[in-house]
Order: sequence, then structure tokens, then C-alpha cells
Amino acid sequence: MIMSDKEYAASMEQLTMLQESLSEENYKNVPKIVKNASKEQVKSLMADIQTKIVEYEKFKLSKL
Repeated sequence: MIMSDKEYAASMEQLTMLQESLSEENYKNVPKIVKNASKEQVKSLMADIQTKIVEYEKFKLSKL
């Protein structure tokens, strides 16, 4: 779980970088099966980070 605003900002930055990594340009000359597996792994990681972000946002709201 994200425990500070600093971790929150880092998670948001990581999420942006992962989103950008899904660009087709990053997968030129890569076999389709490898491309699909890589993209699914990135999407899974993004989902994990998004879950942690939502948990932190709820936690912050509960402290207000």
C-alpha cells in the first residue's frame, strides 16, 4: 500500500511511463507472441498500481 504523498507521486509517474510503453512503436520488429505477452504483463502491473493508488486516495479522504 502507498503510505505517503511521495510514494503516490512516484506511482503516478510509473503509471504514466507504463502507459507510454504500450505504444506500438516500442514493439517494432518484435514477434507478435512476445508483443502480446509483454503488453499483458504491463497491463497487469498497471492494474496493480492503479489499485494501490485508489486505496491511497480512499485512505487520504478518510483522514480528512
